[in-house]
Amino acid sequence: MRTFQIVVVALVLLVVAAPAKAQNFVGTETEVKSGDVVSLIDSLYGRTFNKSVGLFAWGQAQTDGWGQVYGGVVYTPKPWIALSLGTGVEKDAHPGRIGTSAWMSGHGYTLLAVYENGGSGAWYKTILTKAVTSKIAVGVFSRRFAGTGPLVEYSANKVVKIWVTAGPDLEDHHKKLVAGLNIGLP
Repeated sequence: MRTFQIVVVALVLLVVAAPAKAQNFVGTETEVKSGDVVSLIDSLYGRTFNKSVGLFAWGQAQTDGWGQVYGGVVYTPKPWIALSLGTGVEKDAHPGRIGTSAWMSGHGYTLLAVYENGGSGAWYKTILTKAVTSKIAVGVFSRRFAGTGPLVEYSANKVVKIWVTAGPDLEDHHKKLVAGLNIGLP
């Protein structure tokens, strides 16, 4: 636990010390499977040094006691693409984790692909959306242990986004419903 606290403090100091532009949000999501409900708090904070290099810190905590935090470097070679690589810890007997992600956006489409490994094992999250109006996007959501299926997002304004997805978990084949709320931070 001491290592977890040290990493959290180091990531916060690293990101706060970085100047300029930020991409930040805090969100909550609730997953329903066979009558069981698990809630998750999800947060991302990032800062850029210049147009193409930045830092990020990302953390998650679930109501069942699991959590993780990690951070790293973001490279943005063009305004429509960002690539990241990070490391951190999770609540596990073997807490070390490493993760990578790619984000792309253009012509109304947005793609996010995240892959992690270490500690409790491999994990992925992929989201592809297409804006159909200024407030509504539809797409596909897939996350290990949470299901794969259609996704609907509603952006109430530039700060608040509500989303829902449903589909089978590719691991245990149970049908799952996941709903979330993301709030942009300054």
